Amino acid sequence: MKSKKGVYFLLVVVLAIWGSVIYKLFFQNKGGDDYVMNRPVFVPEQIDLTSLNDTFFIHPNYRDPFLGKGIEKHIKTSASVSVIKPLEKPTVVSTLKWPAVAFHGLIRNQKSNKQIALVQIEGHTYNMTPGDIQSGIELKRCFKDSVQLLFNMEKRTVKK
Repeated sequence: MKSKKGVYFLLVVVLAIWGSVIYKLFFQNKGGDDYVMNRPVFVPEQIDLTSLNDTFFIHPNYRDPFLGKGIEKHIKTSASVSVIKPLEKPTVVSTLKWPAVAFHGLIRNQKSNKQIALVQIEGHTYNMTPGDIQSGIELKRCFKDSVQLLFNMEKRTVKK
């Protein structure tokens, strides 16, 4: 019988707490202006930021957290400084005109695992395997999304 009294007492306490929370959320301070107090407002003076100077300095000679040693920077000064210009890559202009080539897909034989690429050259579709030559174009390698072709000693990759 004593435990039931404790449960009822705790139920009343919980209901009182939740009731006060709900009352404060929904019924108190509805107007919003009632809560505002008349306090003097502090307005800071205008400070001229141009006259302030930075007065800090960073010392970058801190300890390395992994090696436990301090970082030492050795700066070598030289009387003559030579500027090395990067070499320009020679531009190879290909005067070779490739025929219109399109890659349409890849077919794989389930039994022999042989790949056949569907390549369209100048409007004609050919079934080619690596090493085949059609219209002067040799199929070198086949990938899922592209093929590598060779035409007059120039390689080119054609994507779907």
